[in-house]
Amino acid sequence: MSGNELTLLLNADYTPIKAIRWETAVKLFYSDKVAIVAEYKRFIRCASHQMRVPAVVALTKYYSIYNFYKVRFTNSSLYARDGYRCSYCGEKFTKADLTKDHVIPRAHFRKGQVKESVRETCWANIVTACRPCNAKKGPRTPDEAGMELLRRPFEPTFVNLTTNVDNIPDEWRPYTNM
Repeated sequence: MSGNELTLLLNADYTPIKAIRWETAVKLFYSDKVAIVAEYKRFIRCASHQMRVPAVVALTKYYSIYNFYKVRFTNSSLYARDGYRCSYCGEKFTKADLTKDHVIPRAHFRKGQVKESVRETCWANIVTACRPCNAKKGPRTPDEAGMELLRRPFEPTFVNLTTNVDNIPDEWRPYTNM
């Protein structure tokens, strides 16, 4: 542990909200605004008290903050959600070398082959793809193109976007979809 650990802040229903500094988590704990759910192994000490560094805390009251913390659908947030990796070959790329790919192609929507409940351009239907993979897939579904989608698209939270999936603490994993 480096001493600059982050703490995962959960809503009262255990929905991840965002990562906060552990010092902020301690202040919230002593203000009775959060409960500590999981701890790191490292201790912090003051003159009269010691405690483990909080890894995950949950608000004691539920706050309806979904729209406030909703991630806007932009190229930058899409690339961050997918870790700047092609969703088909898994290689890492720069923004300039990535494209957006409709998992269910737009042509399927125009032909009426898709249920009305699915939107053409939304988090659940867009993934990042390198130019060669996007060209290979073309206006087909991954199955039709004989390609495998390595990860299902999902609507991210700020926790997904602000945390490197490869480096999230083990203590966070039960509370995130990473």
